Amino acid sequence: MQNSASSVTSNAGPDLSDRRTTTARTIPATVEEDSSSPHRLGPQHSGSTGLALRSEATPRVGENTHDDEVITPGELGNSPEEGGRNARVRHKKGGKKTKAHMRISSLNIKGRTSIDNEEGTQEKVNQIPNMMRNRRIGMLALQETHYTEDYVAEVTARFGDTIHIEYSRPVGRRASRAEGVALVFYKPTTNVLGLEKREVIPGRSMIVASQWHGEDVLKTMVGYAPNAAKENKEFWQTNEKFIDEYPEWTPDAVCIDANLVPEAIDRLPAHEDDQEAVAAMKSFLRKCDLVDGWREENPGEPRFTFTQETDCPSHSRLDRIYLKRSRIAQSRSWDMELTKIDGIKTDHKRVSCEITTAEAPEQGHGRYTAPLYVAKTLKMVQLVDKTGKELMNKMMLAAGEQRTEEVNPQTLYAKWKRTTGDELRREAKTIIPRAKKKISELQEKL
Repeated sequence: MQNSASSVTSNAGPDLSDRRTTTARTIPATVEEDSSSPHRLGPQHSGSTGLALRSEATPRVGENTHDDEVITPGELGNSPEEGGRNARVRHKKGGKKTKAHMRISSLNIKGRTSIDNEEGTQEKVNQIPNMMRNRRIGMLALQETHYTEDYVAEVTARFGDTIHIEYSRPVGRRASRAEGVALVFYKPTTNVLGLEKREVIPGRSMIVASQWHGEDVLKTMVGYAPNAAKENKEFWQTNEKFIDEYPEWTPDAVCIDANLVPEAIDRLPAHEDDQEAVAAMKSFLRKCDLVDGWREENPGEPRFTFTQETDCPSHSRLDRIYLKRSRIAQSRSWDMELTKIDGIKTDHKRVSCEITTAEAPEQGHGRYTAPLYVAKTLKMVQLVDKTGKELMNKMMLAAGEQRTEEVNPQTLYAKWKRTTGDELRREAKTIIPRAKKKISELQEKL
């Protein structure tokens, strides 16, 4: 992993004296120095930075936009609840309005193409825009992509209005290996102005800073750890060394195929992985204060994202999303899903979660609404018809001289709503498990 370690220095500390804008295909996002700041991002850097997030779509610091709005320098920092300052990059007038929540997903895509017996070789990227739209994914982390500069340029020409890709590929003699990571943004719902990228280990790990909502900057690391225990350990050590050197790039989220599990419960048959590699992984997670959100929400539950097809299949939860501890309370809807339904063939499941901002208003449960597939069952239709007619007769009697404080149309209707709602819930408890079981059986067949 010496090549990987050396790549930290070469990729993390660019020569800021060169102010030429590189092409988006080579380095999709670059860093612009704020000359007024005493701090610099480079080998001599310490403390916070004076940076402006920019990409080719974003003007230079101090430059006017077409709407005569000046982009001002900001500072990369932690989330507001941690007391840090976020990058203060103003979008151009008429820029994209983003929601206060975003779905993040991670998937080992297992190469660029798949072979279909009926349709031949299929490019998996063709299915990504539809999958992101249908699943409402704002940001999709991909591992084992095998993307090249020319390929990303070709994809951008086809889907540039829908998705934006930041990627990292191996260099030198490693360029032909089964590696590569990428972060895909769904442009109709996600801001892609001012993206900033750092490659830690080319083809294995990179960090992308994005101003995803308001002034909140989310630093997302995409990682694909090696299989071999020794290289896996060095992977985590190299990433930790990078964070030691550039603490302002500490990730808020890590989307990774770790190729190991820290606990035996995440393998079936259950067994422990190489302890040195696990120790290196845990050290990195502690350094960045990262938490396994799915495990926090589902303690003790054995679920898996990868199945090794052999005579005796083994299962493991290799694919994970880690969030900074301060952001866990702002996350929800952790899940694992098959992607064959979306037309992407891979032996890994897609893992996902939804993040919100600290300023997002708290929403209650709202009023109960019976699903149509429950309300339209013959049993419920007959029940509502019978009890509804009885209610009408009682209300007519209670509207006249027989009206009292306890028995009147309002109290009768309220009682009927409660009892009918209880019956609908009971019916849903019998229908929904059957439906889920059938869906699981169909997914297993896929």
